[in-house]
Amino acid sequence: MSASSTPPPASNSSAGDKQQEVEEVEKIVTHDQVPEHDNYHEKNGFRTYGDGEDHDHEPPMSFKRLMSLIAMAFLWTGSQIPVYIFGGIPPYIYSDIGGADRWIWLVLANLLSLAAVCPFVGSLSDLLGRRWVALMGGCFIMLGMVVCSTAKVMNVFIGGMALAGIGAGISEPLAATSELAPTSKRGKYVAVLIFTILPFCPSVLWGHTDRLRRRLSQYLGHDSLYGRYAMGRISDVYGHDPVGVGLRGLPVGFSILAGAVIILWCLSVFRGRNKELMIISSVLMTAALTLSIRVIGGSVGYCVYYNVFLNKFIPNATKMIGGVMELELGIMNKTYIGAAIEYTAGSLLPLLKTIPGIEGNDTAYEMVVLAGQEAFAASYKYVYFASIAFGAVGILAACFLGDIGQYMDDHVAVVMH
Repeated sequence: MSASSTPPPASNSSAGDKQQEVEEVEKIVTHDQVPEHDNYHEKNGFRTYGDGEDHDHEPPMSFKRLMSLIAMAFLWTGSQIPVYIFGGIPPYIYSDIGGADRWIWLVLANLLSLAAVCPFVGSLSDLLGRRWVALMGGCFIMLGMVVCSTAKVMNVFIGGMALAGIGAGISEPLAATSELAPTSKRGKYVAVLIFTILPFCPSVLWGHTDRLRRRLSQYLGHDSLYGRYAMGRISDVYGHDPVGVGLRGLPVGFSILAGAVIILWCLSVFRGRNKELMIISSVLMTAALTLSIRVIGGSVGYCVYYNVFLNKFIPNATKMIGGVMELELGIMNKTYIGAAIEYTAGSLLPLLKTIPGIEGNDTAYEMVVLAGQEAFAASYKYVYFASIAFGAVGILAACFLGDIGQYMDDHVAVVMH
């Protein structure tokens, strides 16, 4: 018998079998620990087993599970309210406490602080547990609203918005809700959750109601970023009638809510198809020329659009407001013209009546206000045009999304009885 046909020694065969068995046993560990689950582990980063619970079937809706979902829903609503309410009434705020030169930071502070804490929330939740992190987030939001509601100067108000942003970032109610839902139904669960923002979709209308305005948050306790900016500047073009401004702001809030709910629901209905849904969303955003800022997100996008507008408004206001005052009203004083432009830019229109040549002359006042509205209208269109570029990038990026259909099953990450 040749050497090549000689069977291997039994001991070697036995050792090989043992080695093969060892290789088939795969131990997967995670760097994050879950409290009370020492044997927690992940499979390919998507599955949680080893805690003795049935993660492959949706658990019944117990009282504890229901209350957890309700808590996340109200936490989500509370985290959105500050920018929804205050983002619609900047002129009322800085006319009360000053700070017209830095009001934009009341939105940016919220967005920057939210973005700063988000990367650490996942690990923090694994270390402390979702409950305590959610409570911590809620406390930060309430503290921020107390600071804003009692602020006497803009800098303090901005600090309050930063605290609220930290709370919104820490609480992450959408992630917690997703963990309580079967993977295939996460879209539906989250869609129902964000529906709790419905009473605050008309936030511009509530914010422009005389008795609510700035102090509303004392009784209350954050889609789209461009929408939030637009909500506060509608009056610049269409006038400052509170009801008119509020009604024109309704499509912004309700369209954001409708889009989010429909897309999330479709994500569960079609068990994935995230690429197609994202492409459709990006196309609609670009076509509508309203919400494309959401694609680039956060404070960076907010600053880009604000600066595009500002760089167009200054020359337009100088030409239109200055032209009316010089050519039609005979006001040649550069200081008076500059003051009129400044008051118009800050939506402080009642102060126009203090300018010599306009004071006591309602016709002159209406002429300057109309010129300001025309300057705003001529400037805002460039913001819409700029959004096309970001929308196009969003559409292109959506085309490269991977399909998540293979993960859309009944697996539940967190089983709660």
